[in-house]
Amino acid sequence: MKLHYNSNPSFAGLGFKSLTDMTVIFPIYSPHLYDTWYRGSMLGKGGVSLYIRQRFDYNQYNFGGGYFQNFGNANARINWYGSPIGIDYRDNSVYGGLMDNMISPNAVTGFVFMGGVHKKLFWGLVGRLTFSPRANEQSLAWNLGIKWNRYFSTNIKLEYNEVDTHKGYNIAEWYTKDPSAPATRQDRSYLMTAIKAQF
Repeated sequence: MKLHYNSNPSFAGLGFKSLTDMTVIFPIYSPHLYDTWYRGSMLGKGGVSLYIRQRFDYNQYNFGGGYFQNFGNANARINWYGSPIGIDYRDNSVYGGLMDNMISPNAVTGFVFMGGVHKKLFWGLVGRLTFSPRANEQSLAWNLGIKWNRYFSTNIKLEYNEVDTHKGYNIAEWYTKDPSAPATRQDRSYLMTAIKAQF
């Protein structure tokens, strides 16, 4: 279910716009999946994901924030692809399946962002805090890019990303729990560059 409100649908980079999105996902799992594990919790019958995002645009600048909460294990079979989440959550360790803990069971995430465009230059800043039974995360990402023409752009992303995995959760075994695994803290910060082509 999705609710959407745009105060200025004709906004074209001048003036003010307020954009509000709320999405609620209600996955219902097949009985043969009830006892399947994902990120330290069994799927059960289903779950709920609540996503709220508020964005404000003023001329060539934007800012806002969002909230994402999982009730139960709502993302074990969805939200991997085609997710409504408006920030990057596929930037974690390959040992964790690349996915941040914001899609883990019973996780709560808050984030704020700001950005802008100046001629061919675009930039953005996103700060995120995630709290979950499996692990807590905090990240701050800075993105800077150039749109060379309507087809090609390049950008660079620098992100500070710290993950505190709780006792009983093994980073390399992200389905079941592991009582012998100690609590760990990892710095997963990185620098990334990209060349994009759209046709």
